[in-house]
Parts: sequence; C-alpha cells; structure tokens
Amino acid sequence: MTDAPERASRAQDDPKRLLLAALLFLGSGACGLIYEVTWSRRLELTFGGTVPAVATVLAVYMTGLGLGAWLLGPLADRRDRLGCVRLYAILEVLIGAYGVLSLPACSLAESIFYAMAPAPGSLGSWLGRGALGYLVLLPPTLLMGATLPILARSLVPEGGASVERDAQRVVAGLYGANTLGAVLGVGCASFFLLEALGFAGTVAVAVAGNLGVGALAYRLRSHLVAEEPSPVDEEVSQAPEAAPDRLLAWAGLLVAFCFGLVALSLEVGWTRMLGLVFGSSSAGFALTLIAVLTGIGLGSLLAIGPVSRKARLRRLTAAALLAGGGASLVAALWPELIPFSLRLITSEPSPAKLLTVQLVITLVLLLPATIAFGVAFPLATSLYTSSGQVGRGVGRVYLANTLGAVLGAGP
Repeated sequence: MTDAPERASRAQDDPKRLLLAALLFLGSGACGLIYEVTWSRRLELTFGGTVPAVATVLAVYMTGLGLGAWLLGPLADRRDRLGCVRLYAILEVLIGAYGVLSLPACSLAESIFYAMAPAPGSLGSWLGRGALGYLVLLPPTLLMGATLPILARSLVPEGGASVERDAQRVVAGLYGANTLGAVLGVGCASFFLLEALGFAGTVAVAVAGNLGVGALAYRLRSHLVAEEPSPVDEEVSQAPEAAPDRLLAWAGLLVAFCFGLVALSLEVGWTRMLGLVFGSSSAGFALTLIAVLTGIGLGSLLAIGPVSRKARLRRLTAAALLAGGGASLVAALWPELIPFSLRLITSEPSPAKLLTVQLVITLVLLLPATIAFGVAFPLATSLYTSSGQVGRGVGRVYLANTLGAVLGAGP
C-alpha cells in the first residue's frame, strides 16, 4: 500500500518528468525549424521564389507531421512507457540521419524539376513543386510528427482516474516547449546560421541536435517514465472525468481542424503582407514565423493547468473569440504599416535596430491571435483522449489540426 508521503513525493516528481521531457522536446523543436528554414531557402533556389517554396514546405511539413502522428502514434499504446521513451529516442536519431541526406535529396529534386521544365505559374509547375516537395520532405516529417504522441504517452499513466486532465497537462507542456524551441530554431537559422555556415553547416547543426536529443532521451529514460497509479492512488486522486463522450470527441477533432485551417491561412497571408511592408519576403517569412510560433508556444503553456470539461469548452470559446479579434486587429492596422515602415527605412537605422523594430511590430500584431491558437490544441486533445489510448488520441487530433493547416496553406 502506498502511504501519503510516497504519494506526495510522486506528485512532486511528475512535474520534474514533464520539465525534463519538455527541455528535450524544446531542443527537438529547434532542430525541426532549422531544417524547415534551411530547406525553404534551398528550395527557393529551385522553385524560383520565396512564396512558392514556403507554401510547398509548409504544406509538406503539415501533412507529414499529421500523418506521422496518426500512423505511428498508436504504436505508443502498444508499448509500456519505457518502451515509448526508447522509441522516441530512435525517432530523433532517424530524423538526424535523414538530415544528412536532405541536401543531396534537394539537389536531386532540383535536377528533376529542371528536367521537367514546367512553365512558370503553370499547373505543371505547381504539381511538380508539390510532388518533389513531398518526395524530399515527407520521410523526415513523418518521423517528426510521431514524436509528440509517443513522448506524451510515456508521461501519462495508463488507466489513471483523470487521464484527460493528465493528457491536457502533458500535451500543453510538450507542445508549448517544442513550439518555443522552434522559435529558437527559426531565429538562429534565419539570422545567423545560414549566413555564417551555409546550407551544409546549418543542417549539420540540426543533425547534431537531433542525435544529442536522442542520446539524452535514451540515457535519461528511467527519469522520464511516469509510474502506474496504484488502487490507493486512484482513491485519493481527483474525481474521475465522466466517460468519454463521442460528441465531445468529434468536437475536439473539429476544433483542431478549424484552428489549423485558420492559423495557416492567416500565417500565409501575414507572410505576404509583412514581406510587402518590410521590403523582403525572406524577412517577412522569418518574422511572421517567429511571432506565430511564439504565440502558439505561450498559448499552449497557458493551457497546462488541468480543468474540467466545461471549463475547457469555455476556454475554447474564449480562444475562438480572441483569434477572431486578433485577426481583425491586424486587418485594421494594416493600412498604417506601410507609411510607418517607409518612414522607418528612410531614417536609415542600423540593421540591428531595424530588425528589432520590425520584430516588435510583428509580435504586437500577431500575438493575440496566435496565443489563442496555442491554447486550443491541448484543450482539443483532452476532449478526444480516452483512457489507455493517449498515443492514438493525440495522433488523431494532431492529424485533424495539420489537415486544416494544409488546406490553409493553399497552393
């Protein structure tokens, strides 16, 4: 029988496990976005423009992440938590291994695209970009997508009395940390690594990061595994949630899909808008991505506290209202941005000052809506997740979210 001091010690250990896993996942997120920025810049040389390359990479990334979570996430439910950590470590190593091959694969895709010689702007050009993008980038993104449900499963005890609340807490922490790590990756790759190290050196940094995360996860696997609840623990735990509701489960999928659709539609539009305002498509892409990811990461962390189903529904409603209001704010301020930017540029500020002002403007404009996007994902996940199927539940919600994002990214 587990006594009260032991239960208190275990309760204190759970946040430590989540923090350790979140730090590893932060590093993984940084590597993932270093790849994304590098591959976007590399394919820009092939496809002849920032917008086509960004749209292609975004669509492939979202598809791969969703399919990877959906196809490979259920593997976690057939393993114990220690096995899930081992599998997560293997996935990180495999992502790094593919990173070594990614630039030669981009060169091969370039040769094929030039051999096709499609007319710019034609249907053949659009189809060729999509097909080659999926050929090159789908394998690593499938592996990346599987990491969230598999790592989340290792931290949620099976058969606990509050699995939905546990899933919300774990997914919010992991997703938030991974997304904030992605912010570091975008910033480092866009404004330092690519200029200093080039394509090959930048990819090498990401490869080293993936291998390091995988090795650390395997080395620390015993510190990451959550214990199974005992019968006594369940008696003293919070009151269990009501039985999983099919309508709420479908609502979780619909919410994830809609927020993904709106988020990527707005991101692509904001990228084009800020590219015009700041005079650089690459700068617009990088600054928009940083702002969007920062908001999503912070929003996800705000959802880390477990709440009842009714409270989740209220928060989702508030998130939808905040997202709409934030998008309306950007549309209302858009006419004032171009003259302000022209005045800023004609004042001849230093590059560092110009970049800082542009980043602050982007964050102020985009954070309200993007925080709402971040809050929504873990809440939607908790609505769908049922006991003993954390990997499958997280994978399906992630798929719904990314399918919406693919549609939102557009051609």
